[in-house]
Amino acid sequence: MRKQRHDPSFRLPEQIITDRSLSISARELAITIFSHVDPNGRLCMSQRRLASLSGLCRDTVRRAAQELVDAGYISIVHRRAHWDRDSSRYVKRSNLYFCTIPNKCYVLVSYRLLRRSRVRSVRGASLLVLVYLRSMMGRHGRCWPSVSKIAQDTGLALSTVHIAINLLESLSLIVRQHCIKRNGAYSSNSYFLLLERVSDEIKCPSEIQANRDKLKITGVSTRGREYHLRASKSR
Repeated sequence: MRKQRHDPSFRLPEQIITDRSLSISARELAITIFSHVDPNGRLCMSQRRLASLSGLCRDTVRRAAQELVDAGYISIVHRRAHWDRDSSRYVKRSNLYFCTIPNKCYVLVSYRLLRRSRVRSVRGASLLVLVYLRSMMGRHGRCWPSVSKIAQDTGLALSTVHIAINLLESLSLIVRQHCIKRNGAYSSNSYFLLLERVSDEIKCPSEIQANRDKLKITGVSTRGREYHLRASKSR
């Protein structure tokens, strides 16, 4: 029997992804905060560090954090600077961020997926579309929302969704499969996450597209927590 691998994941409330009252920067900051909190929902981190992790500037982090506070997703405790006797100067303390880790209506986002997206500089709307596709995937790691559905739920423009999907596919983060009905009409595309290396012989995204017919998408279950897909050569 094949041993299943568990991917460390964090819980992200589903409502954050589809909350159109929040800006893209606020939702991107929420992903960063929820991925770094401890099991009690507490995070001690400076704005400079949050800006470095989320790819935002400090002013944007400040405004985005206030949006999350006003929406009720997080709470912030601003700590005053204290006098350091060793350096003989006032030292500013990091803020405390508190958020409630949901027990239901959440999305399990693997740290490996988030790390791969950060390495490939996936930011803003592209990251939001990636997390949305992850939230829509069911037991077998497949989803088929239309572009208009993605744009309606995330509050993005249709052109922005098209650009984001093309970018994610070119970076080998997702695989888009065109679906055709029995009567020959086109249906919504199917999307799969790629959390594994595709193949030793297929290294770049252009080769993935050229060898799509030689690949077989297989889902690997990890007891309902995380489903990742590997593309292997079909025999």
